[in-house]
Amino acid sequence: MFSPKALHVELWLSKSSTDENKFLFDSLFKMKNEIENTFGAPLEWMRLDDKKACRIQFSHTVDGYNMEEWHQYSQWHLEYMSRFERAFKAPLKKAGNALKQDSKNIV
Repeated sequence: MFSPKALHVELWLSKSSTDENKFLFDSLFKMKNEIENTFGAPLEWMRLDDKKACRIQFSHTVDGYNMEEWHQYSQWHLEYMSRFERAFKAPLKKAGNALKQDSKNIV
């Protein structure tokens, strides 16, 4: 994601069920150290208890109006999206499998 003030790579958990979103977030949060170690930096973990969805993101402050930097911003996105994908691939699979096994207990 690119905004005038920041670059972001993020994961939105936004299934139709709030309970499933919170379950997935909590499952991933239990693997926070593993995920952040693989990613290589701390992430922002937002459970958003008053909302349906949850979000996990990494941000970098930029001057989005400086067109001379846009190429660097694209390179940043490529690098950090790849790192983000690597960090979440196995944990998301584990969390999804746990959700399938526990789905009868989720309202």
